[in-house]
Amino acid sequence: MAPQSLREVQVKFGEAPSPFGHMWVRVIFSALLFKAGRHREALADSTSALTEELAFAPDASCLAVRLRAIRALLLYERNLCIEAMVDLEVA
Repeated sequence: MAPQSLREVQVKFGEAPSPFGHMWVRVIFSALLFKAGRHREALADSTSALTEELAFAPDASCLAVRLRAIRALLLYERNLCIEAMVDLEVA
């Protein structure tokens, strides 16, 4: 149910257009994937969101911090501690 609702919200933010809102959807989606134990997908989504979304949502730095925190947790889960520390320092 939550992924379907997020897709609907993403479409609405696309129609608005609201890059900031779209970025929020990416943060929530990454967190939901993480919570569902879909760590590989969450890591891929948070990484792509950080590289893609910030290009058109430069005012979304507070959301980038949240994505980096999620990504750091995922990297730590995979025993990639150095990479996790780098993300935390950047955040």
